[in-house]
Amino acid sequence: MFNADLRAQAQDLISAISCQQQILDSLKAQLEDVQRQLHSIVYPVLTLPPEITSEIFVHCLSPSRRLAIVDAKEAPLLLMHVCSAWRGVAVSSPVLWATLDINATSVAPHFSEIFAVWLQRAGQCQLSVKIGSSLLEIGDSDFDGFWGTFRRHSGEMRSLELNLTRPDFERMNTHLLAFPLLQNLGIHFAEHDTSLKMFDHVPMLHELCMNYAPPTILLPWQRLTKFTAKWYTLTECLEALRLMPNIVECHFSSLIEEDSPPASISHPKMQSFTLFDSATDILDFLTLPALHTLEILDPTIFDEDTFDIFLSRSAPLLQSLVMKGDANLRFASLMAVTTLTKLEIWNPPILGIGALFGFFENDTFLPRLRTLSFLGCEEHAQKASVFDLVEMAPQIADIRGTRPDFQSFRLTADAQRYLAAFSEEQLLLFRKLETEGMHVYIGMENESIVHMTPKPD
Repeated sequence: MFNADLRAQAQDLISAISCQQQILDSLKAQLEDVQRQLHSIVYPVLTLPPEITSEIFVHCLSPSRRLAIVDAKEAPLLLMHVCSAWRGVAVSSPVLWATLDINATSVAPHFSEIFAVWLQRAGQCQLSVKIGSSLLEIGDSDFDGFWGTFRRHSGEMRSLELNLTRPDFERMNTHLLAFPLLQNLGIHFAEHDTSLKMFDHVPMLHELCMNYAPPTILLPWQRLTKFTAKWYTLTECLEALRLMPNIVECHFSSLIEEDSPPASISHPKMQSFTLFDSATDILDFLTLPALHTLEILDPTIFDEDTFDIFLSRSAPLLQSLVMKGDANLRFASLMAVTTLTKLEIWNPPILGIGALFGFFENDTFLPRLRTLSFLGCEEHAQKASVFDLVEMAPQIADIRGTRPDFQSFRLTADAQRYLAAFSEEQLLLFRKLETEGMHVYIGMENESIVHMTPKPD
């Protein structure tokens, strides 16, 4: 190619680049104009008074969590990354920072810094704090920073849960702290031999949750009204109840059996008792005349005679009974419990259900019943299925006819497939009960088939 041709081609390219540059400059000018217009727009949400925005932010906290967690994908931290205005509102809204669930290991090496900044932002709000993992992994300097913040804010804590190791408690236990506002305390460690004295001054404490019983712990036992214990022996459970004469609500979980029987106790004030993942042996040693609510959930061993004798001995004015798991209840023991208003049975046994509806033919059986629930029904050789219980519709209507207080029937299955085959005729009686003012729910947790269009026969 000749020199003149190359020069001409180069000039053409320069002209094309110049043309494209003009187009690019024009587009940039248009972009700047659009951006100026965007910046001039006042978004309605940004015109709200800060106190209204702050209230909206409070409702952004996860409803599924009791406490806020340190997570940039969740409020309150998420709200701080939207714009500077929202960051300012979030930082100046103490209620957003009044709860904290923090895992020391997951945020190391910034644990003490995060802990301090979070509680500082809470201002004068009463605090609910949960600390998990092991503090041994954060280092001495980080622990000293954390401990200084903890001591400064102990007077503002309303709720505190510590899920730590024995060495952690030993380091913290060297100081006596004041918790003048503390109402709820949870202490979780994996050893029996950890003594605690750091909670000597908790004048407002009324709720305590512990796993494993420490050899000694200084607490205002007589003021406690709610107690939850896990991995206690029977003797430790009963000794704890003796220390708490004013307890009204008690939950025992995963109890440890013993060879020698403990001394029995009668507790005159306990109104609610829950036993979970444990044998029912403890009922042999308890008398609870003031009991209103009894829940036996997933017992490792359910002794029918123990249960019957416990009810007979306590003679409580029982109002609510919940049974879950392999607890094959003999409903004859409820003949004398005329005060019961709520009966809830999970995974009901087929033979037991037949006996239960047989007892309902006697008008004096559970005469004040308001709510009857069969939950988590499944297909099992010895269990009552949803189909079995739907077939009981005439008997349920009879209960409604003879017990004017009977207002609610609930039936849930553990799988959707069990609910797909009911005909209009099968559900008609339940719908009729609803038109008469009764609440009827048959379905999964969030969907009832009573109002759905059923499949034809």
